[in-house]
Order: sequence, then C-alpha cells, then structure tokens
Amino acid sequence: MVRNSVCPQCDSHGRHRAFYVWLLEIYQIQNKKGTALVFAPERALLPLWKDAGQLKVIKIDIASARGIDVLANLENLPIASDSMDLIWCHHVLEHVQHDRRAIRELHRVLREFSGELIVSVPMDVGTSTDEYGFADPTMSGHWRNYGDDFAERLAESGLTVEVRSYELSSEACRLFGVTPEQFFICRKTGASHKTEAAPGGRR
Repeated sequence: MVRNSVCPQCDSHGRHRAFYVWLLEIYQIQNKKGTALVFAPERALLPLWKDAGQLKVIKIDIASARGIDVLANLENLPIASDSMDLIWCHHVLEHVQHDRRAIRELHRVLREFSGELIVSVPMDVGTSTDEYGFADPTMSGHWRNYGDDFAERLAESGLTVEVRSYELSSEACRLFGVTPEQFFICRKTGASHKTEAAPGGRR
C-alpha cells in the first residue's frame, strides 16, 4: 500500500482508484448488459455502478449499513443459479469463515459461459494461504492471509481463472497512489459446470 494513499473525501484506497480507471476505460463497465451482483459496495465505486445504465445492479452485504438491496451471507446466497451476468467481489472472501463454500456459491449463481466474476483479495506473493482459524481483529476481521494458491482455490469450484492486472502505467500508478496488484476474472464453462441444488432447494 502506498503510504497516505487514502482519499480524505471519498475514503478510496489506491486499489479503488485503480479499479475505477480499469472498470471505466479497460473493462468498459458502462457498456455491459444484464444483472450484476455487487458484494459489499464501496462508496468510491458507486458512481460507476450508477452510470452503468444497461446493468441491473444488486448490492449485497452481510450488514445493512452500505445501503444494500439484499442482506445475505456469501456462504448461503438467496440467489437463483446461473442468473448473474457479472459478479463483483473485491476484498470480501478474506472476511468469510468458510471461503471455499462461498466460492462454490459464486460459481453456482454465475451465468454459464457468458457470466464473469471479478474477484480480488489481499495477497502475499511468494507465500501460501495462511488460515488463522478465527477472525483476527488486528487484521480487520480477516480469517486468512491469501498467497499464490488463491487461483487454485478458485478453480477448485469449477471456475476457469484468468489472472489480470490494472494495466496502468507507472506514471498513472504514481498519480493515483496505486501499488500494482493482481486480480482475477473467472468464468463458468460447460465443462466446469456442476449441477448442484442451491441451499433451501433453489436451482
């Protein structure tokens, strides 16, 4: 993290500003269509979701303070299978006790073939995931510290995983106070699809 990089006005960190540029200029979120599921919506990115006029955006969290549409736990989603065209899950899985269960839920609700899951977590490159066994209050309630095996953990559910970067120049990183990080775009292909009932009998 770049020191003193948090914006005092919108509370954005460097990663939010980097994603703002990437989502707008590279991913072109304004041209995406369908239904998007946004976990723990960050205030710094709300203008992007509001301006994505062709997307039906569903904001979801475990707490109601963020002005959400659905109150739910990521480990047990009240969402129909194969229904989401886009899922945004930024720095969320480290807060979930059973993250493999949560990843299976993300796989379940993602639309087959055309759906995209954009996911990122805090990671230490060159290490393996370290499970704490509890929500560490000194680490903002993280249950683990992810390492290089995070992509494999995503793929265990049947997702195909593509490693991406912000694609920002060194000058842009300096301007926006960004430390380059990797994130992942995941899809559910026919070969990876698993027919599994949703919790409570949903399909």
